[in-house]
Amino acid sequence: MKIFTPGHNWKENACINFMDDNWDLYGDGYERAIELLFEAKTTRIYHYDRDSLIYPIAFLIRHFVELRLKSIIKHLIKLRKKIDFPESHNLEKIWQTVKKSLEEFLPNTNNSLNDLEQIINEIHIVDPLSIEFRYPEKKKGKGGKSLPRQEKINYINLENAFNLLKEKLTGLSYELQEYIEIENEMKNDFY
Repeated sequence: MKIFTPGHNWKENACINFMDDNWDLYGDGYERAIELLFEAKTTRIYHYDRDSLIYPIAFLIRHFVELRLKSIIKHLIKLRKKIDFPESHNLEKIWQTVKKSLEEFLPNTNNSLNDLEQIINEIHIVDPLSIEFRYPEKKKGKGGKSLPRQEKINYINLENAFNLLKEKLTGLSYELQEYIEIENEMKNDFY
């Protein structure tokens, strides 16, 4: 049996790679998966589920942040900002690149970036290499359990932080996409 292939019922097939730039689509997918997990947590979750689902939810949030930040960088590159696309998973470095570029490109966003920075930095401190919520132990030689300083994570705090990240990062990404579309329309009208 093949897994990654279309089936007979077209309603059960997901369309992939149908856009030139899939960064926002990936971000949208992770965003929606997080929302669905939070919804499931509040409606039909047992105590054990609460303790086990925190790992995929927190990982998805971290990955969502990385996708959105990299999407923003892709948009800024299209808008002719001289930025190197980051190859690492280091949220702190990626965030600094985004923040500096946004402050230059959209100078009125400075105040709204402070809230984002605090949350992104906390995620980076807890999970700097994007492995803490994926594996229960560190790699060989690194020793010990993942998340050694964490005992409890509050779902309400996590969901509130996610909602702020979603609002700001998704908003910034789509705002930059609008600038790209306007610029493309102007080019088409002018040339």
